[in-house]
Amino acid sequence: MNKSTSITGTRTWILLTLLSLAGLAFIFEYTKTAGWTRALTITEITFIAILLISFVMGYVRTGLWVFSHRSLKQLDERELMITGQSLRIAYSIFTILVLCFLLFVALTERSISMVSVASLIIFAHLLPASIMGWAGRA
Repeated sequence: MNKSTSITGTRTWILLTLLSLAGLAFIFEYTKTAGWTRALTITEITFIAILLISFVMGYVRTGLWVFSHRSLKQLDERELMITGQSLRIAYSIFTILVLCFLLFVALTERSISMVSVASLIIFAHLLPASIMGWAGRA
């Protein structure tokens, strides 16, 4: 992780990334039933811009994205332990959230949109790096 970025700054960018991803998905799902308005379109575009900027600042510039996506053969013992622990935590969280989401979809008899699927895939890729960055261990 790039040490020129403070842990508070990294956490802020991580939080902005994850919240903007969630906001993007929620606004899209809401507009499926309520319809698109100018305000919702501007909000959606704003969430996309925040997502892109915060991803670059929080994951690319800090090196979290590269570190969390390196081949296991390129990691030393300490890095393997950090990566393994963050993956265990991340995929436990991811599994619980996806199961709750699927339960909600089943109970409300809604369909799953491609934006929701894409958001979950992006979230799955961001979560291990987010955990590493939040703990400041990368």
